[in-house]
Amino acid sequence: MDFLVDTVAARKPSNASVHAINGTPVAVHGSKTLTVHFYVLPPAKWTFIVANVETAIIGADFIHHHRLVVDLANSRVFQSRERIDEALGNTAAVVTVKKDKFGELLKRFRHKGNMGQKLNASLEHFQHTIETTGPPVFARPRRLQPERLRIAKAHFSDLLRQGIIRPSNSSWSSPLHLVPKHEPGQWRPCDDFRRLNRNTKPDRYPLPHLADFNANL
Repeated sequence: MDFLVDTVAARKPSNASVHAINGTPVAVHGSKTLTVHFYVLPPAKWTFIVANVETAIIGADFIHHHRLVVDLANSRVFQSRERIDEALGNTAAVVTVKKDKFGELLKRFRHKGNMGQKLNASLEHFQHTIETTGPPVFARPRRLQPERLRIAKAHFSDLLRQGIIRPSNSSWSSPLHLVPKHEPGQWRPCDDFRRLNRNTKPDRYPLPHLADFNANL
């Protein structure tokens, strides 16, 4: 698939607003009419929105207008002889979302990461101490079924890879439970900290009232 290189002089102004799947607004620079060349299909002309994205996106309106059928199973695209709306039913209309007042704020901090991604917070300059009483609380390792053991190992290996946890030779240990998720065959590793909580001095740091916090936004 070939795309024509965009030039600023050829752009037309556009009132459209584009948002990412996580709600982050995407900057729109205008619109431009391009001709998309497929390998085995006739050229398709369309007016695209020029936005601040790295990959060109062909939407459902383009596919519907040119009667294209996307075969994901065989990784191919072909042109249908019949109307798409007659074969597949009505297609959803393109909805234009207006800019919100938080758009500029999100744009300023976009380099911090997308809301849909996991962020690794760096706390190198902070140390939190949990005060406990009595000897270390420990529990013997529990035997797990082979499939559950594989899931638990994969979960903790992923946490190690992301830097969320680290290996430890501490005398403290708590029993591990695997709780079934709603999806069949899916399990969520959970720790049982009840004995640890009984030996822990609770913190007394009142949190601010939620209404007072929201008033400052």
